[in-house]
Amino acid sequence: MTPDILLQKLLRNHDLSRIKSIGGAAHHALVWWKSTTVPSLSSLDPSLPFQSHFSKHTFSLPNTPISQDTASHSQALIIEDLLGGAECMAARVGTAATPSMVAAQLLRVRETLQHEVWTRTGRVQLASAFLCSLLVGKWIPMGEAEACATGMWVHSNTSGAQSHWDEDALDIVGGSREEGRRVRGWLGDVDTTGGGRRAGNISRYLVERYRFDPGMTLSSPPTV
Repeated sequence: MTPDILLQKLLRNHDLSRIKSIGGAAHHALVWWKSTTVPSLSSLDPSLPFQSHFSKHTFSLPNTPISQDTASHSQALIIEDLLGGAECMAARVGTAATPSMVAAQLLRVRETLQHEVWTRTGRVQLASAFLCSLLVGKWIPMGEAEACATGMWVHSNTSGAQSHWDEDALDIVGGSREEGRRVRGWLGDVDTTGGGRRAGNISRYLVERYRFDPGMTLSSPPTV
């Protein structure tokens, strides 16, 4: 697992207790967790590497597309058409159809992969939130900037109005109202504070395994 390799290299060459804060960015890729094997991030055994806690069997879809993958282009166009075309979609959820948007990737999985991938999924997480969650030791929600790029988020510019997940977009992705609500549960809440907030302190696991300062902080994840 890449975090294991990176942290081991850092530990060999640097005093990690001197690091006071970590921030970062990640591509708009997805992590698909199985519903039956989502681990408790706060109770990982520091004597074992991340890879021992998160084998490929932890994930319902181990090999997922990255943001440059264009395989979901046709699904993006389907979503755009059902939301009324490019202009209507952009006015509604802030983006026109792109193959990299989360909505298109989700729809492609439902339409083209074995049904068991869809049914055994319990959570879908953006790579940036996934990495931040590993470092903090608790589940971190995506930021609103990330949600706006999914093709399913309504950002409100009106005073007093709440930004929210678009039910019609979710239903298109899920194929029904019931499955749309399931997708909503996978995506979780969204941090609408504007980004840059303090996500928390470094996890106990990383303090004990790699000797980080327990007072070190992490900021909420941006995306690129």
